[in-house]
Amino acid sequence: DDMGSCYAQLVAALEEQSLRLRAAAVCKAGYEACYDMENDFGPVVDGLERDVLGIRQGTDDGMEDGSDQRDVMDELRWRMENPGGVRGTRFGFPILEGILDGLHGGQLYVIGARPSVGKTALMTTMILNLLEQSKCPAVFSLEMKGVLLKSRILSSKAGVAVAKKEGHTDTDVDRLNDAITWLQGRKWFYKDNARMDIDKIVSLCRRLRTSEKLDAVFVDYLQIIQ
Repeated sequence: DDMGSCYAQLVAALEEQSLRLRAAAVCKAGYEACYDMENDFGPVVDGLERDVLGIRQGTDDGMEDGSDQRDVMDELRWRMENPGGVRGTRFGFPILEGILDGLHGGQLYVIGARPSVGKTALMTTMILNLLEQSKCPAVFSLEMKGVLLKSRILSSKAGVAVAKKEGHTDTDVDRLNDAITWLQGRKWFYKDNARMDIDKIVSLCRRLRTSEKLDAVFVDYLQIIQ
């Protein structure tokens, strides 16, 4: 036991030393890049954020040992204990949840279909269902203005269209007010800018992640990204 403890301490010390060396290399490269006036400052900061986050998450470029089956055994054990369960986050569509096993962190999901068949409506309903679970999503709307996005989420929650052409009844107004009060108690973020690019989206999400709880990111829609 003593030998195993000493070995574990040695491994931990070596891992920490390796992380410190990686951090020092990132700091040195960042220091040099900041004083190179030919470099645009924005990409320099974004690169530093990305590299530091990689160190914090312990990511590296090494290969994984395929003979290590512990994660598969954990998965099998969970499935046996939770028949028919969903490991990921539910989003309000049971059949699709079953196919995808819910939403999982680190995964990219693409919704594709012809125009005007309900892709954005599906997205806003998913956002609303995440809010009902106290999850915090971020939305990048490259086509729809923020006020319209918020109106659609409000309409979905209230079951009453904000832009109801025939006018609103007293019951409609009560339902809309209740939905507004409910939404004011939930936290989510959005950015409506048609000139967004991948680096900007990643940078904003990374900054949100360090200061706020961030559970999911939606982009509407991918082909418009610069």
